[in-house]
Amino acid sequence: MAIESLKLYECTTKSDVWSYGVFLFELFSMGDGPFPGIQPADMIEHLESGHRNKQPDNCPNEIYDLMQACWQSDPGKRPSFSQLSADLRAILKVDDENNGYLNMRNADYAYVGDFGLCRHLNEALYTTRGGRLPIKWMAIESLKLYECTTKSDVWSYGVFLFELFSMGDGPFPGIQPADMIEHLESGHRNKQPDNCPNEIYDLMQACWQLDPRKRPSFSQLSADLRAILKVDDENNGYLNMRNADYAYIGINEIKRIAEHSSKTSISDDDIAELN
Repeated sequence: MAIESLKLYECTTKSDVWSYGVFLFELFSMGDGPFPGIQPADMIEHLESGHRNKQPDNCPNEIYDLMQACWQSDPGKRPSFSQLSADLRAILKVDDENNGYLNMRNADYAYVGDFGLCRHLNEALYTTRGGRLPIKWMAIESLKLYECTTKSDVWSYGVFLFELFSMGDGPFPGIQPADMIEHLESGHRNKQPDNCPNEIYDLMQACWQLDPRKRPSFSQLSADLRAILKVDDENNGYLNMRNADYAYIGINEIKRIAEHSSKTSISDDDIAELN
């Protein structure tokens, strides 16, 4: 979470940009969690002291510069998502002939392609000892066949939704990475988090279907989420938190907010006018 979200319980598109920077960190660190060893209660002081996640091994300097831009203390100085997209395209220089791969400095690491989690995997990477892959976030075909596509990205997005609505719980607690294939093939999935609307959990389950062809596309997920959330522009896109110590996102609260809205989203220009 962004520092203003921790201090003032404010969530805007600019705090989403901060979170996107953390996502980039997890992606290029091959699944490492942010701020290891720092207790949640110490995060505000840690961030106010200027500490940020360190540059991952084999992360290009240009990508880390983007992360740091996302983590600026002043929300107004953070880039917009449209600017982030443009900068990423300029860095990656996507080439259809090589599937948009971004070369990493060490051939033992994964290649990142298509702006998603597509990877070129080899047996050396698929080890619990190496700790290079976020196994509990990966689709079953990625674990079994070393295949990563936009449909396996959809699976991982479902896990992200689980983390979001469980307030940061890790997926599949108590399950060893080596047991994940058997666990998933037996039909087990992450349980519905407390206070997670049924409609959101239905989306998660759709993302976790065994057959990749039956999973929704990202455009369909976006449309479904917009239909569920119906973000209220007059409230700056905030979801009211009933308890300052714990975020409770109830579907009735979402619907109540949505009744006053004529827009489905807010833009960076809207945020700029409010700041």
